[in-house]
Amino acid sequence: TIWYGYISDVDDQKKIEQKLLIAELEAKNSSLYFKKIISQIPGAVLTIEIDKKGDSIFAILSEEKKYSNINDLDSFFKLIHPDDFQILVSEFDRSQEKMESLNIELRIKFKNTNEYVWYIFQAMPERDENDNLIFYGYLGEISELKESQIKALDAKEDAEKANQAKTEFLSNMSHEIRTPMNAILGFSELLIGNTKGAKYHDYLNGIIAGGENLLMLINDILDLAEIESGKMDLDYLPTNINQIVKEFYQIY
Repeated sequence: TIWYGYISDVDDQKKIEQKLLIAELEAKNSSLYFKKIISQIPGAVLTIEIDKKGDSIFAILSEEKKYSNINDLDSFFKLIHPDDFQILVSEFDRSQEKMESLNIELRIKFKNTNEYVWYIFQAMPERDENDNLIFYGYLGEISELKESQIKALDAKEDAEKANQAKTEFLSNMSHEIRTPMNAILGFSELLIGNTKGAKYHDYLNGIIAGGENLLMLINDILDLAEIESGKMDLDYLPTNINQIVKEFYQIY
């Protein structure tokens, strides 16, 4: 029996095969590591590739089933609330034209759901070596945040209404007090000229001083709106300390 054959050195080939196996294992571990990281993100990481013809590929790196029916821009746009659709299209056009990131809050209703839910959509565009446009982005639900913002706005509006009602009440009350107070001051000044005796003059001066102080307080109340807005002006006037002490003595 005659055997025909050859012997060849395959050491280099074995080394190459070993390197390929190691690279494949590292790629598999890297992919698994990347998936674990993605699974911890509260939302979905995505890529949108748009070629020169305008055809698009929408890839979402998420295991949530609600994203499974999105495979291009058209299928994504169909899920957008009508009031937010044109805003999203405008943002895409602006982002493509200026090659700037887009950041938009919009309402999306996925299939098998009954209502629109608020999401934040963020993406950064860039061109690949074939001049295709690629967006690298993120899509995350912000329903709780929007609900908190709406509640905060409602609370702000209620506070503003309550503050307006308070200001109107104080203004009306001040005007109602001012009218009889002016009458008291006017009659007191008339009585001074028709009353004899220093004792009674002091009483009437006390009434007039107290009334004038009360009118100043009423004026301050009428200026409450300016005080609350930080527009209160201070008037610097000469002061007679002796007169102030005397007025306090007469009042109290």
